[in-house]
Amino acid sequence: MYSGLLSLSPYLTRLLLKALSDPFEPVKLAGIKGLEFLIEYLGCTLGGFLPQILLAIFKTYPSSSDTFESAEGSNDVNGK
Repeated sequence: MYSGLLSLSPYLTRLLLKALSDPFEPVKLAGIKGLEFLIEYLGCTLGGFLPQILLAIFKTYPSSSDTFESAEGSNDVNGK
């Protein structure tokens, strides 16, 4: 399984990274799960794809400060 996955990893990684930019949330989740699987089984052999994977994950999900600021604004007492 390892050698087969290793030979397909460049194509599979690109496909999963494209899934992260899809507007449909289940497709994004499938992309994240697939990338998690690749990282778990192939680890450092992904080599040059690891920075791309991390960048795509950071761009896909908002930071906790963005979530906090939007939640903070919706709890305004004055209704503004």
